[in-house]
Amino acid sequence: MNQKRGQITIFLVVGILLLFVSAGIYYAVSMVTKSDLAVQDQKAGFALSVKPRVNSFVQYCLEKTAEEGIPLISQQGGVNQFPKETLYTEELRVAYSYKEKQLVTKETVEKELAGYIDEEIYTCFESDAFQDEVLLLEYGKAFTTVGLSDDNVFLQLTLPVTATNTEGDSAQFDQFQSAIPSALGMLVDKLNSFIASQKNLAFWNPELYTQDTPYITIFPFDQDRTIISLYDETYSEPLIFFSALEFAPVNEPPKLVFMPDQVLLQGEKFSYQVEALDKDKMTFSTDNTAFPISQEGMFDFIPKQKGEFFITIIVEDTKGAKDEQKVRFVVE
Repeated sequence: MNQKRGQITIFLVVGILLLFVSAGIYYAVSMVTKSDLAVQDQKAGFALSVKPRVNSFVQYCLEKTAEEGIPLISQQGGVNQFPKETLYTEELRVAYSYKEKQLVTKETVEKELAGYIDEEIYTCFESDAFQDEVLLLEYGKAFTTVGLSDDNVFLQLTLPVTATNTEGDSAQFDQFQSAIPSALGMLVDKLNSFIASQKNLAFWNPELYTQDTPYITIFPFDQDRTIISLYDETYSEPLIFFSALEFAPVNEPPKLVFMPDQVLLQGEKFSYQVEALDKDKMTFSTDNTAFPISQEGMFDFIPKQKGEFFITIIVEDTKGAKDEQKVRFVVE
């Protein structure tokens, strides 16, 4: 009987101990969980508290840099750095928008402006330093996407920004955006419309382009090259887009002077100078090696076989334009 009571007492003591241990574990876990949640809440609260200030400052620098880049790129012909295809005058340098092919499009201007912002936005971060005694900002690598419409420049900036206070709290942000009223996209569209009206003409005829807005001024540079300016004052700051264009005159093909049928004698030398008209250098050839012609258009050979032959004479200029004539040769 006493032995059974002893066993019951032991079970009760063990049960009570297990209860206290379980309670202790639950309390410890609960405290850790509450501590973690408190830290997370503190971080979230810090991020929420500083986000408006960080966004406002980065957006300010994004807009300031873009507003400095838009007129610069516009006046340089749609480029950030002058490329090889640039026209130099005594007063200015202007990138070619068209030189044998289209060089400046809305997409290229978007990339050039984005590149300018990526390079220059750090100047704003340094010169217009974030004014906050307890908050420090650190910046990663900027990557800007630009979209042009007729009346806006849309900006999307991906830039890792870490904000840290004096107590060691930190938060990270990386997406910023804005839009700036500007006619840059419309000027580029008008430029390309002007190019389309001219590039297939044998001679310049700007009167074919009669659009009044924006105002277009043409500055002839020489026979093939010109500079145009496109102007718009819709917004607070007037915008001027300069562009250099080179339209080589449409190449006129060479023209063979008519060559009549020819009668040759077998075994006797045949000489004849073929004539053609073209301002470019020309090269002559035939489609039959038995009737050779020099590159200068001279037949000078001895026919070896009797018969009737129809030979195609070909003349080609340095730009690839051709003319042909089929001539009847009779060898007796």
